[in-house]
Amino acid sequence: MYQYFFLTGDILLVLMMTFINNKYYKLPKWKIVSFSLGIVPIGYFCGKLMRLVEANTWSGVSFYGAVLFAPILMVLFGLLLKIKPLDMLDMCAPAGCIALVFMKIQCKITGCCYGKILRYEPNGRPVRFPSQIVEMIFGIILLIIIMMIIQSKKEKGYVYAWFLLLYGASRFVLNLFRDTEPFVLNLSAGCFWSIISVIIGGTVLYLKKVKEKRYVKK
Repeated sequence: MYQYFFLTGDILLVLMMTFINNKYYKLPKWKIVSFSLGIVPIGYFCGKLMRLVEANTWSGVSFYGAVLFAPILMVLFGLLLKIKPLDMLDMCAPAGCIALVFMKIQCKITGCCYGKILRYEPNGRPVRFPSQIVEMIFGIILLIIIMMIIQSKKEKGYVYAWFLLLYGASRFVLNLFRDTEPFVLNLSAGCFWSIISVIIGGTVLYLKKVKEKRYVKK
């Protein structure tokens, strides 16, 4: 089943990123198509790699692999396409939101990433928190926020830092409603990587603010 999601995800991402590129980035079409075709397998591989780190198995994927590892490989890929590293990172942000929405649809269909049990029906059937649907909706909201940040042009080169901060903070909260197991320091893998994500994104944005203040003083 993964191969069908892989192909469908590629097609949808090419269409969405082409639309975004035409409105904001203005890169040659072949570059944005190459970006879209490249980020899906790279993100998938990184998701597998993170799953191996988290659970010592290649079965399944961890979205945080795509969030934390894929941008590094995409920057290297961008050098081949002659796309500036910061521009490449900026484009990874909306692509990450789109991937999040698509992955949550996949989770709902395949039956993973269950929410915690809220109550039981009279017949004994558990009623769970709809974590897949909530995270899918948040992915759409996050995409809108990221597009607003891109449109402002004030955060050029720092859009992915905003993605790390916003996604990490929200994922930490949402992960509290998931049916998970401890990973590190009695935290679930999602909560642990969320903290790392917030730290990285927050640090980059803080350093940007410090740099801007120094520039103003000069």
